[in-house]
Amino acid sequence: MIVRAPAAAAGAKPLDAWWTVLVVDPFALRLLPALAARPWVTPLRLTLVGAALSAGSVPAFATEHYVLGALLFQAGFFFDCLDGKLARMRRETSALGAFLDQALDVLIRTGAFVALAWHAFPDSRLAPALVAGIVLFESWLRVFPARPREGGGASLPGALGRVRAALARRRLVLLPSTVDMETVALFLLPLTRSTGAIAVGLVIALAGYAFYCLLHVRRLVRS
Repeated sequence: MIVRAPAAAAGAKPLDAWWTVLVVDPFALRLLPALAARPWVTPLRLTLVGAALSAGSVPAFATEHYVLGALLFQAGFFFDCLDGKLARMRRETSALGAFLDQALDVLIRTGAFVALAWHAFPDSRLAPALVAGIVLFESWLRVFPARPREGGGASLPGALGRVRAALARRRLVLLPSTVDMETVALFLLPLTRSTGAIAVGLVIALAGYAFYCLLHVRRLVRS
């Protein structure tokens, strides 16, 4: 079976994180047809490969091999993007695959944050626990069900609404997502091998996670 590139675009999400759309998708969507043409390549296997790579970032960060950890985390994220795209393109989505993808992602991401926080904030052993708590709380709130509001989501007025519409035409979300924050904290800044830069990245990421916690709580209250 030969899958053409335009068909591969069906695997992309209508809206996605800035890092995913601008950096990952140009490579992933080109690779997707070749993967789809091989029946032995399945979304679940891609999930497991991505999880194995990302999991390697945790001991790498814990032993201060920051560049290796960053590369492993990003390689795992690339496969994590591919598994969902392949599942959507083949229409092979499953409850088990979705659960494994989400559960492994949360556990490994939390471990990576904690491993970095342990070295970035050596004078505060409370920092890793705080990091884990915020990341896990946001992850739980993200999937917590809420009743859809009558009339759907509200549109934004004026210039902000036009900006969101313009970004949506390029599949970009309006605000940086947790994926973008993870990219900064777990990939880009660890490449510097500077614990100071890593500490800044963690603070930025956790501020973003806290912001999204508030948005999730607001969504639940309003539902």
